[in-house]
Amino acid sequence: MSLAVALARTRRRLGDPWRVMLCLCAGLLAVGVPAASQAARTINVCASGCAFTTIGGAVAAAQAGDTINVQGGNYNENLTISIPLTIVGSGEGRTIVASATSREPVFTLAANGVRISDLTVTGAFDSEGGGVSVETGAIATLNAVTVRGNSASGIVNDGTLTLSQSIVTGNDASRGASGGGIRNDGTATIRDSRISNNTATVDGGGIWSDGTLTVIDTTLNGNSAGAFIGHGGGLAVRGGSATLQDVTIRNNTAFDAGGIFSQAGSSVTLHDTVVHNNSTPQCDPTTLC
Repeated sequence: MSLAVALARTRRRLGDPWRVMLCLCAGLLAVGVPAASQAARTINVCASGCAFTTIGGAVAAAQAGDTINVQGGNYNENLTISIPLTIVGSGEGRTIVASATSREPVFTLAANGVRISDLTVTGAFDSEGGGVSVETGAIATLNAVTVRGNSASGIVNDGTLTLSQSIVTGNDASRGASGGGIRNDGTATIRDSRISNNTATVDGGGIWSDGTLTVIDTTLNGNSAGAFIGHGGGLAVRGGSATLQDVTIRNNTAFDAGGIFSQAGSSVTLHDTVVHNNSTPQCDPTTLC
């Protein structure tokens, strides 16, 4: 017996009040019910024996919410992440992602919900986006990441960045730029990290900020800003606000304010923060430290 005949006979038995329900059931049978969204997957990347040999190939195949596990090795790539993804390496110094096109960031993060951990980022050259670029509107988390040896700012943040248990070292924004280690024009939270031995031609050898900055349990050591015009060897705050909690700023140098420079109109708040052994003056204004 056909479905239509069965429905018709049932309608005659049950009467008019059931017609709407029967029509609804028939409609659902005809068009079907949408399937549940596909569960998040784990995609493996390695030199051989995995689904992909490049991170870019895995990113192109990934869907929102997937995790990409990158085994140890050297990967020469420039990657744009435009959907929420988690990228996990095998450890800093074991999984190394170096710029293939030197004038582009190694990672351009352009989505809400990008997480990167346990790898090293290096090799960007003369890139306005630095080694890692967090784009406007993006929300990114970097954990246990080393950003080193970029001939540009280590990290440029125009979105919302959380950086934890990480090292930003040996980056050189020497082509008329500020923010050798980190340049922040958005909202950045830095926790349990080390910002060391970075250089900027102008301001902020360690960190330059014109947004909202929070730094907790972090060391800024051995950074330098321009010897002739630079301000804030450790930290330069050109606008917005900066709050430092349990931070050590030492052995940084600059033309003015080896430790912290705060431009008039910006706000810098220090809690249990040590500013020590930087080039003099340690801070500008001197009342900061």
